[in-house]
Amino acid sequence: MFYSLLFRFLISGIAFNTPQHIHSNTSPGKVVRLSRTFERIPGKNEYTVNVHIQVNGISGFGRLTEFFPPGVKVNILEGAASSSRVENDKLRCIWVSLPDSPEITVSYTIAFPDDKLIMYYRGEFSCIVNNEAKTTKMKPEDLKLIGE
Repeated sequence: MFYSLLFRFLISGIAFNTPQHIHSNTSPGKVVRLSRTFERIPGKNEYTVNVHIQVNGISGFGRLTEFFPPGVKVNILEGAASSSRVENDKLRCIWVSLPDSPEITVSYTIAFPDDKLIMYYRGEFSCIVNNEAKTTKMKPEDLKLIGE
């Protein structure tokens, strides 16, 4: 049963209007919070990106997905003990069991082919809580390189 749920979770398409935080009914106060920081690498069309995931005691399966426009090059710096890969303009970090830490940080660099790009940046984190798949989306952002 668990594996069929996990398989459906991995291939599912999640609706775009899901909540910003994942709430667990088993323990009040357990909420997943997401944030992202960008730091421009001087003299290059590159940024270092840090995604901070506050899991607050939620354990088990977890997946971080970041979506990129075509042509962006991604290099994973720190996957926080996940199985990480970049494929089809997506970064995926998968944990069979989330680390026993209140916050997980995933770091990577993104490189752009030129300096005239406006990137609609989005990502999401999914986990299983009470045998139910839960997803939260990070606030979509525009990352602009025009004239920088």
